Amino acid sequence: EVLKIIETFIILVETQYGGSIKTFESDNTHDYVCQSVDDFFRKMEIVHETTRGVVNLFLFHL
Repeated sequence: EVLKIIETFIILVETQYGGSIKTFESDNTHDYVCQSVDDFFRKMEIVHETTRGVVNLFLFHL
């Protein structure tokens, strides 16, 4: 399901704003770090960067 949402978002950005996504940042959960998502990003030539999630959010607000 996450892959379908990502695909829809990327299509929206490309069609509505005429831009392209070069980098996609997400937390390091299994929803975003799986073979199907990795394959999609590789096919679309998008760099997928992962964070430590809640830890980074906490440090950002300090």
